[in-house]
This record gives sequence, structure tokens and C-alpha cells, in this order.
Amino acid sequence: MNTRPQHITADFIKICWQHSKETLVSAEDYDRLMDFAYLESVKKLDAYTSFVYGLDIPQITNWWKHKEINDYMIPCLIKLQSRLSAEVWDSTPSTTNTNEVQHHWTNSVTSIKLTPVEALESQRTVDQNIADQIKMSLETSILLNPNNKISLV
Repeated sequence: MNTRPQHITADFIKICWQHSKETLVSAEDYDRLMDFAYLESVKKLDAYTSFVYGLDIPQITNWWKHKEINDYMIPCLIKLQSRLSAEVWDSTPSTTNTNEVQHHWTNSVTSIKLTPVEALESQRTVDQNIADQIKMSLETSILLNPNNKISLV
């Protein structure tokens, strides 16, 4: 069994489509480029790849080549190739915009340019603090942020 991270990420990751866009083409070609997420067969994926390389625009061909070289990316971007169940894929947003706002906050409490071990240890502390806050809120019904509400999903 191959357990390299790039081989298991497709088991639980869906990549934000917003971060895969390019705008160096006509509106028609742009629409076709953005249709990659809806490809329904390997034949259509192959035709899409030929289309991308046929544009002969280095920024776009390099964009797609990056997806092909990193063999976990296409399964994380295209439902057809994903190892997520259809139910999980369909219930997961195709954008990380709601999470993007967390970057600044996370960086402010964990720092940046940490080694992988430092980053994990720092994030573990943050996660434990958040878990403690949630536990306290559930026990007392007093929320740290009064604009939030308790949801037990």
C-alpha cells in the first residue's frame, strides 16, 4: 500500500476551484477551461487535456501540467476521478472562501514559517483551546461570541 501523502490526500480533500482559474483566453475558452470539474468520462478528460495543451498558452498549459504532475490534484478537483463518495463530494463546497478568512487568525495565534513539527504542535494547542471553549459553551450555554449559536450537527 502506497501511503505517501500525495496518494492519500484524494481520500479526503477537494481542492478549491477558485484557486485554479486562469483568464488569458476568450470567454468561450474560459467557460470550457472552467468546465473541468464536470467532466464525466476519462475520454472527456483526455479531450480536455488536449484542448488545454492545444491553447498553447504557457500559463495555462503549466497550470494543467501542474495538476497532472501532482497525481493527487486531479482526483481532488474532478468528481469523476475523486475517491470521495458522491455524497461527500456533492455535500462539500467547491470553494474554500469561507475558510480563507481563517488564515490571518490562525497565523496570528500559531505564527508562520514554522517547521512542520512546530506547526503541528502549535496547531494542536490552538485546537485544544477551541475544543475547551466549545466544551465550556456546551456545558454552560454561554458562548464566547454572543453572535454565534450552538449547533449540534
